[in-house]
Amino acid sequence: MRSLLGHPVNAKERLLGKIALNSPWFFCGRNSVIVTSSPNRKSLRHMAVLTDINDIDDYLKSGDNTIYYGVSNIKELNAGDIVRLTPEGKIDVLYEIESQHNVLFVTEQCNCSCLMCPQYTTRNKTDYTEEILALIRLIPQKTRSLGITGGEPTLLGDNLFRILESCKQILPKTALHLLSNGIKFEDFEFAKKFALIGHPDIQIGIPLYADTDTEHNYIVQANGFYKTLKGIQNLALFKQRVEIRVVITALNYQRLPKLAEFIYRNFPFVIHIAFMGMETKELAMKNLNEVWIDPYEYQSYLSEAVEFLSLRQMNVSIYNHQLCVLPKILWPYSRKSISTWKNIYLEECQKCICREICGGLFDSSKIIHSVHIKALSNENIDKQII
Repeated sequence: MRSLLGHPVNAKERLLGKIALNSPWFFCGRNSVIVTSSPNRKSLRHMAVLTDINDIDDYLKSGDNTIYYGVSNIKELNAGDIVRLTPEGKIDVLYEIESQHNVLFVTEQCNCSCLMCPQYTTRNKTDYTEEILALIRLIPQKTRSLGITGGEPTLLGDNLFRILESCKQILPKTALHLLSNGIKFEDFEFAKKFALIGHPDIQIGIPLYADTDTEHNYIVQANGFYKTLKGIQNLALFKQRVEIRVVITALNYQRLPKLAEFIYRNFPFVIHIAFMGMETKELAMKNLNEVWIDPYEYQSYLSEAVEFLSLRQMNVSIYNHQLCVLPKILWPYSRKSISTWKNIYLEECQKCICREICGGLFDSSKIIHSVHIKALSNENIDKQII
């Protein structure tokens, strides 16, 4: 999620509101947060005011009106974005009206510590359920899809079911994509209760990093392999749509062909398999020497795994990779999967003729990325074979 900073005035509590740009107060709802370069008395009738000017007069500072002035990068906000305002001056963009990659971040708590995890997690119980329920009420009904992530969302227990039920009632046409390590679904009753919500369009993305318990458990730093397998099987019993996700690291790349065969023989019912490049943040950066491998170096293993599954009519994709490090035979499987707010292209990419169809890089890739990234041209594109 993107965050902006400003200087708060009369910000006594966390607020959740929808961005309006210089709109007359009588056109806006009570949850409106107006963005303006010229705040005035009328603009104070909104929930809060954001402005990029570096100072405001004493009149505007007086009273109980909530104002954030000197807001950084304020032009990044669009009408319809949903933001969380904190008393410390932080402005978190929880929903971007122009993005197709919006997520509900429901908890920082997790029961694994994956060596390449790019997300800050904690074992402390953090529960944003009430805020998430309020956020859902502000999200436009025309939203095509929403991710649900954490941490590990299933650790919310019944509160996760409240969130899913709210999405079903308020956003009935919005597809949901829940990211989970699958461990909690080992509990048959939990899986049953999840299925009984009856959401019309939900998909559960579950990671599987190896075809053996030793490798998988070491990567997730938990005894989760067989629990995850049982969780996938339980979800299948209740006819839930399961996707398997494989983040490729130096620890598992050589087993990709064997993992592909394992998935085919044990989980032929899964609707999608995604092979994913790393995002080098948080634990991934901390453990970089152990988990990082240049994607160029594992292409033969990736090709064998992808072609094995594809030949058996399984739906397979490649996420978070650049076309210039993939052999051309894998290009049809490559997807633009990186969230818009953290998707970048390097200077080298600016002259590439395939830039518009390439997935690009994570913003963290400014620090570390494949040494084989190169601009493709009409002269070298036909030679893109590894």
